[in-house]
Amino acid sequence: MPIYNDLTNGCLFGTSLCENLNEASANDNGIGVDCKEADGPIHAVVGVGVASGSPTGQSHVFVLEESDDNSTFVAISGATATVTADSESAGITAMRSMRYVRVAVDPTFTAGSSPTNDMLGVIVGSKKRM
Repeated sequence: MPIYNDLTNGCLFGTSLCENLNEASANDNGIGVDCKEADGPIHAVVGVGVASGSPTGQSHVFVLEESDDNSTFVAISGATATVTADSESAGITAMRSMRYVRVAVDPTFTAGSSPTNDMLGVIVGSKKRM
């Protein structure tokens, strides 16, 4: 059965990042998602909630990173997305060459009073077919 007819059984899902972050959290790294059972490209859905602290602007750069050992991660070339507004989301697609994938984010706020925002990164991949 094609994955678009059966997402639950046809896809691998993993939450990598789910935190309330501020600018002091620069380059916050999510947890590695084991993609051993995934085949083909890896996708990520990333996004933010509504910022607190009244910033006049925000720009959050999300990056997919990969690792063979779930310890030392490197960025996947071209696998980035930037979110610049409250309640905004974006998708990232990349070809991985290592077992583990995570979402990292560099949150940036302009002005405001100690602004923060909720950030989410979910990894999605097609499960290998036997």
